[in-house]
Amino acid sequence: MKKIALENVLKLEQTGKISRHNQFQDILNAIATDIRTKHRRREQRHRELDGVQQTLSHLDEKAQFLDEKLKSYNDYIEQAMSTLQSTKKKGKRGFIFSRQYFHIRELEKSGKVPKFGSFKYSARNLFEKGVLVSMEGYDDRQYDKISFTLSSDEVGVFFIEASYGSMMIPGGSAHVPLDDLLQVRLHVIYFTTHNSWSKSITNDYFLGTIQ
Repeated sequence: MKKIALENVLKLEQTGKISRHNQFQDILNAIATDIRTKHRRREQRHRELDGVQQTLSHLDEKAQFLDEKLKSYNDYIEQAMSTLQSTKKKGKRGFIFSRQYFHIRELEKSGKVPKFGSFKYSARNLFEKGVLVSMEGYDDRQYDKISFTLSSDEVGVFFIEASYGSMMIPGGSAHVPLDDLLQVRLHVIYFTTHNSWSKSITNDYFLGTIQ
């Protein structure tokens, strides 16, 4: 211990904090000051610790409050989406002998009518309305043979699939949450599903591209 203490004293002397010229009186002064202020510093640390603990307690309360608010918000949104979708007509057949008419009839025969409805549109129809921008690998002369089906069997989630005649287009399907549609209503967002189906949504329209 004496050797360690001596080594530390020499290190302090090298830094100029103490000097042997006054018999290392600065060390004795520092020790005396530390003893005199020990109680005061202990009380200060206790006050600081109490302050930190109070801050943590307030943060925990705030976090709990925000968690409850978030849960309440999510419950409200889920209920609102459920109410919104449940008010829609499930099996709207459309005009007799129309694309929608035969689509719903086939679903009814197979017993696979989605809970919240299903609608079928031609790529031509979506293209002319400005909903569909382009389809990679296809030109607009083929749009009459391409169909898009939009259906929902789960609250807040839409399933979109594309087909060419009776054949499904490889990778031409995607599940799109309603939250994503609401989010991109005011912003343009590009995202890809299954590395093959990509779309951007701007304002009230989604612009699709099949790769």
